[in-house]
Amino acid sequence: MQEKEETVSVYLAARRQSVQMQRYYDYWVRRILDLLPDRESGSYLELMCGAAEVSRRISSVNLLTAVDIDLALLSSARLDLDAQGKKHFSVICADATRLPFGNNTFDAIFLQGGLHHVKPSLDLVISEISSILKPGGVLIASEPANDNWLIKKVRHWQYYHSHHQGNDEGEDGFECNELAQVISNHRLKMEIYHHSYLS
Repeated sequence: MQEKEETVSVYLAARRQSVQMQRYYDYWVRRILDLLPDRESGSYLELMCGAAEVSRRISSVNLLTAVDIDLALLSSARLDLDAQGKKHFSVICADATRLPFGNNTFDAIFLQGGLHHVKPSLDLVISEISSILKPGGVLIASEPANDNWLIKKVRHWQYYHSHHQGNDEGEDGFECNELAQVISNHRLKMEIYHHSYLS
């Protein structure tokens, strides 16, 4: 366990030193905030949060819960959130296929690059998301897109050759129709699908 925690720490340190990764997360959080309903009184969930790179950048919400299955990443996230004075943000270790929340709990769920890591269980994860979202709630997700073959090839090369990535074999993304079909099976609908590039 200690060896894994040290590996995670080195990996996170490398990502945080990357200007490109910082720009990406900063950009993505701005996009989230533009889409969030009722920031003052809503309840929000960052699902499959990793080290909570999104949560640590959000300061304008009152109730936020960050969830991941990796305890080492969550420990890092908790320390950083405490250091920022965000002690009211909850950090919970849980499996995205069996979330410990009641129905209609969250006004919004945001997810940065997690769904493609759970492709074999995607149906279960979307079912959980659907049940814990309040009526009229929103899911805001950023995922690698396979709609453009060139972007897909470049992304795959990057994941296998960049030290800022996890060299994860499960890095295959989604096509728009593929995601739309899965979420529609669980009473959700895709309202916005946007290709984002850093400028």
